[in-house]
Amino acid sequence: MRRASIGEIPVYPGPTISCRIEVALPLYFGIVNIYCMTVLAITRYTAIVKPQRMATLRRRHGIFIISLLTWLLPLIFTLPQIFGYWGGFSYIHNLGICLGVFHYNQGFETGSYYICLVLFVVQFPTLIIGWCYYQIYLEVKNSRLRISQFRSSIDANDSSVTTNVPIHKRLLNSQAGNTNRSSTKRRDHDNRKAEIAIAKTLLIVFITFQIAFMPYSIVSFINFFTYTAGTVQLQLGLLFVTYIGNVANPYIFLVRSEKFQKFCRWRKANCCQNGSLRVKVTPVRTISSSVQS
Repeated sequence: MRRASIGEIPVYPGPTISCRIEVALPLYFGIVNIYCMTVLAITRYTAIVKPQRMATLRRRHGIFIISLLTWLLPLIFTLPQIFGYWGGFSYIHNLGICLGVFHYNQGFETGSYYICLVLFVVQFPTLIIGWCYYQIYLEVKNSRLRISQFRSSIDANDSSVTTNVPIHKRLLNSQAGNTNRSSTKRRDHDNRKAEIAIAKTLLIVFITFQIAFMPYSIVSFINFFTYTAGTVQLQLGLLFVTYIGNVANPYIFLVRSEKFQKFCRWRKANCCQNGSLRVKVTPVRTISSSVQS
């Protein structure tokens, strides 16, 4: 791919195994990435919306099966194609490279492969991920509404029941009740808050991946019906753009991490105040004349 992008063509003299492996590996890891995001979205949905079912996913055999399927299912769309079965990869003669360019007139196998690729790699995972995060959004919204209504009802009950109670006793009772409630619910609240923060980070990762992958998928869909040399080269160039979604993931997790945000707040508080730079100056201690003598 690099040699083709800088003009060293033809890269391969024909559709060799090395040529097909070179296009199959990025495709394989791209599908693994999509399936991992799907699994993570389902996990966040279960942890936030259906927490009572989270114990099933945390079992050792459940984690093993999910991990195994995540890494094995993408082989269906890459391993047969390396050996020329079920669609295969196209060989671009003027560039001397193999590329995942598929056209409907290439036969039933190529057409069925591309349809399955679009459905089971693009459409279904995207719908599942979108549905999971939408359900998380609704759950968080309803949870905040329930908390607000609960606090309002507690305040109303306290004011109606303790009207004749002296103010200092009402304050003591209120503090005791709040302490008991907070001690029992603080851990659940912290866990839920952490789950929501992770869900937000994963949603940003998914959106970044979609932004990087969408142009490539659109051009690939156009090439399935009508392709030219220009659109094929455009698809090759957009293939490198899809790597941005993977490269950006560590930086997204870094920026969204609590330690990084605390560090940024600390730097902002210690460096800048009212638009000016604060410099800590240590006064110089003068030496008395008796010491000098």
